Amino acid sequence: MNSIKYAFLAFAFLVCSSFSLYGQAAQVDIEDHAAQGVLQANKGKYAEAIKEFTQAIANSPKDSKLYMNRGAMKMQMNDFKGAIDDYSKVIKLSPKDPAGYYSRAMAKRKMNDYAGAIKDYNTVVKLDPKNLQAFFNRAKAKEKTGDEKGKIVDYQAAAKLNHPGAQAWLKENNISW
Repeated sequence: MNSIKYAFLAFAFLVCSSFSLYGQAAQVDIEDHAAQGVLQANKGKYAEAIKEFTQAIANSPKDSKLYMNRGAMKMQMNDFKGAIDDYSKVIKLSPKDPAGYYSRAMAKRKMNDYAGAIKDYNTVVKLDPKNLQAFFNRAKAKEKTGDEKGKIVDYQAAAKLNHPGAQAWLKENNISW
């Protein structure tokens, strides 16, 4: 009886060990693909970086950072629709992180979807009220929609947060902040 018990325990240990090793191998594979993605991006090889991040995502589909990185590569390649898709996934996985909303807003601006960009910048400002870039870029989007009052309010908010571009714009237009 004891030999059966020990044999079972040995078998259970081997099974558990193999799961543990498999998990470690999968983690190394994810990290390797992500690291290769960063390396390719640093070389300016954005299509290769996208392939590496896509492989890392296949191994870890709930890692929002991987989608964020792949979205950034798509932005570099002017694939704004693809970037928006990745940033939307970031938002789904990490809804309290303003980075996904901010990046998606930037991609929407590139596609001339100013109303959509403003909506995302609104969320960034709610999540991070001191994000001077969100105020500044929302002002630029509001300018494109003809919202002059909103544009000025956002430039003033960015200037109060020490955004030099907003301060220069307000000074140039003789508007206080």
